[in-house]
Amino acid sequence: MNTPVLNILTQAYYKSGIVAPGESISNQLAQNALNDLNMMFDSWNVDRLLIFATPPEVFNLVGGVSTVSGTYYTIGPGGAFNTTRPVQIERANILLNAGGSITRIPLQILNMDQWQALRVPATPSSFPTSIWYDETYSTAAPIGLGRIYTYPVANMPVQIELFTWSALPNFPNIQSSVILPPGYWDALVYNLAIRVAIGILEPDPGVVALAQSSLARLEAANSPEPRIVSDPAASPRNKRSSWSYLTGY
Repeated sequence: MNTPVLNILTQAYYKSGIVAPGESISNQLAQNALNDLNMMFDSWNVDRLLIFATPPEVFNLVGGVSTVSGTYYTIGPGGAFNTTRPVQIERANILLNAGGSITRIPLQILNMDQWQALRVPATPSSFPTSIWYDETYSTAAPIGLGRIYTYPVANMPVQIELFTWSALPNFPNIQSSVILPPGYWDALVYNLAIRVAIGILEPDPGVVALAQSSLARLEAANSPEPRIVSDPAASPRNKRSSWSYLTGY
C-alpha cells in the first residue's frame, strides 16, 4: 500500500458518517484525524501482533558507558546504536568474523530480575553471552534513548545483531505517504473511522465489525510462527527418526 495519508483520513471520515462520500474534508478535520492516526499507531507499536516485521540491525559494541550496574549502550536516534528506539528486542546475536566467514553466537535476553541477580556485571570477556534491554526513555538530549546492557563486557571489537520490533511510522503532515504491507489499509480506515467519530456520532455496527475483523487478520498474519523444541535428554534411547501418535513417542 502506497497512498497519500489524506486519502486515509478522507475515507475514515466517509466511513464514520461525519462527511458524506464525495465531499472534501476541511484542513481542521484533516489535522484532527492525523492526530488520531498518529495516536493509533503509537498504541499499535506496543502490540507485537500489529508489528509486521522484526528486521535485523548490526552495531559495533563501541561507546559503552561503564557504571556500577554494568556496561550499557544507548539505543535510539543519536545514541551509540543510532536507530529507532525499539519497543522490544526479540532476539540478539554476537557476530564473529573469522577469515571472512560470519558466525552467529546467540545471546540470552535477560529480564530485569535476572540482570539484577548477576554478582559481577562488569566481568570482562572476549564477547557477551547475554543482554538486558533497559526500556528507559532519556529526557535529556538526545531524548528518547533506551539502554542495552551486555554481560560479560566485551574486551575486543565485536558486533551485535538485534532483531527488534519495526515501529509503525509517524506522519508529520497530511501530505505524507502511507507505505505499509497488504491488509493495513482496511485496518487504518475502519479503526480510524471509529476514533474520529468519538463524541460526535455513534459508530455504525458494520464499521465496528470491519474494524475488528481487519485487526484480527493483521494479528493472524503477524503472529510469530510457533516452534516445537524437544530436549534431547528426554528422548528415548533407541533414537527413532519417527513419531507415533499411538505410543506418544
